[in-house]
Amino acid sequence: MKVIYNPKCSKCQATLALIRENGVEPELINYLDGVLTIEDIRSIHEMLDAPIMEMVRESDPVFEAAILKRDMEEEDVYKLLAENPKVIERPIVIENGKAIVCRPPEKVLAFFK
Repeated sequence: MKVIYNPKCSKCQATLALIRENGVEPELINYLDGVLTIEDIRSIHEMLDAPIMEMVRESDPVFEAAILKRDMEEEDVYKLLAENPKVIERPIVIENGKAIVCRPPEKVLAFFK
């Protein structure tokens, strides 16, 4: 299990607590370190089985400025997220080829059913 997270985020901390309560120690990926490539983001999006906007913090000023400049295609959003990781919604939990944006944190429990 992998968790794409921000260690200072309360939702990320709550999600991690739920995972650990279920006996799993996940691999942690601090997305703010800029470690996610466009390919990584595309792959995560495919695992989400949801619109790309599910991965976007739409209220972030960087995203608001970008969206005002042009109509964004998926590839534009992938590039924006790779270049501006703080725009990525978090936490995202990945397990067995499936990903979930865990807002609220209890969404992670779907992996334990």
